[in-house]
Amino acid sequence: MNGDRYEFTKDSTEDSVFHVTINGDKSSVYESVSGVHPEMKYTALSSNTMVGEYQSGGGITVETWSITTDKKALYSKVMNIPGMQQLTSTKSFVGDVVGTCNQ
Repeated sequence: MNGDRYEFTKDSTEDSVFHVTINGDKSSVYESVSGVHPEMKYTALSSNTMVGEYQSGGGITVETWSITTDKKALYSKVMNIPGMQQLTSTKSFVGDVVGTCNQ
């Protein structure tokens, strides 16, 4: 992306494995390959959908995670960072749910 000219690009999430926990105010995401825990506060909207929000320096990032009944993980992310326009973007993917964890 350059300025306000957006383009499709491939990113590194293709080989990622996410542990998604949708559990009220204990909702979270953990990326097991890199070990990254986002600095994002997640809130469950239902038993299968949560939203995360992070604000810093006048910018905002919003993520949604939703798990479907046919075992798909739906993800979307919007970053709007006025001071760093090159980071302003949107991402989405559909992944496979490969298991569940008992809590």
